[in-house]
Amino acid sequence: MGFGWPLMIARRTNLKLKQTIALQSQRHMSRLVLPPPKLITIDAFGTIYTPRPTVAEQYSNLYAVHFPLHDQIDPETLDASFKVVFKSLQQTHPNYAGGERNWWCRAIRDTFRTAKAAAFIDNDVAEDTEIFVLALYNHFNTGAAYALWPDISSFLAAIPAQTRLGVLSNSDTRSREVLRGLGIIAEETSDQDGAKNKSWIKTESHVLLSSEVGVEKPDPAIFETAVRVLVGEDDWPQSQPQSQDLQLQLQQQPEITKIDALNTAREILYWHIGDEAKRDIQPVITHGHGRLRGWGAVHIKRANECGDSTPGGHVVLKHSGTIIEVSDLRDIQGLWMTGVEVDVEE
Repeated sequence: MGFGWPLMIARRTNLKLKQTIALQSQRHMSRLVLPPPKLITIDAFGTIYTPRPTVAEQYSNLYAVHFPLHDQIDPETLDASFKVVFKSLQQTHPNYAGGERNWWCRAIRDTFRTAKAAAFIDNDVAEDTEIFVLALYNHFNTGAAYALWPDISSFLAAIPAQTRLGVLSNSDTRSREVLRGLGIIAEETSDQDGAKNKSWIKTESHVLLSSEVGVEKPDPAIFETAVRVLVGEDDWPQSQPQSQDLQLQLQQQPEITKIDALNTAREILYWHIGDEAKRDIQPVITHGHGRLRGWGAVHIKRANECGDSTPGGHVVLKHSGTIIEVSDLRDIQGLWMTGVEVDVEE
């Protein structure tokens, strides 16, 4: 039979194995077609746009420009310092308490001080550091410091015309200028149907910010506000917060089947899309049978934070049909047209 025969058998066996795995994968997939929802809200920072280059790299670059005679600071050091300072300020001054400009200028100062930047230790250049802090704050006021994720434009273009679209974000008011600079909010000089500039958010009032609403995600109140403002108060489903008895009943319900999950997804009225599990997704899981009845969420879990995204990933329907998990929004832009293949997690 020759020496090539075992190799040929191995190749055929490997091919059959791949075909079997692919067939089994297809059998577990279901096609999900959703009716147009009444409302889609989408998070801003991290979901629509991302800093490019990274925040730490931009901090480092601008520091080098303003203080060329001082030792420079690598982005890794600044990134570590920023994360510590940002987390601390979120705890001590939540929702930009004290004013967002003061909040961010303090964050910038504390970041460079924590990183032991020479200019922030040298008292002789104290006035220059304040000029630098304000310049860095203003740098992040427009779209110049950010880039759209590559899956955003085509996904927004695929949203049904009858569906209201809004931004629901814990970002400060500067995000409106960022969104306008990136072409997401219609310019005031253009027609408000978005036809001239291909914008999708028709007016600034469709951008709901925690600093203005008075509560941050994951508080369900900000989602309730979105329905009242963007859809109309009369549309809100009449529901009550979960009692302990109701929570116990839900825990004792029989196992949800794949058909149940698909049907639940088709009945959802409002979808929120975001990248943070705690702030964007968990509210729907926690309050889905109470204050947020009628809501579902899309958890966008991109592979990296570098502004890159590639379609063709796995789409998973989770939590009894209320959560969709995806790595690229282009993989679900057919949800309200021809449908998409989803793996239903039972």
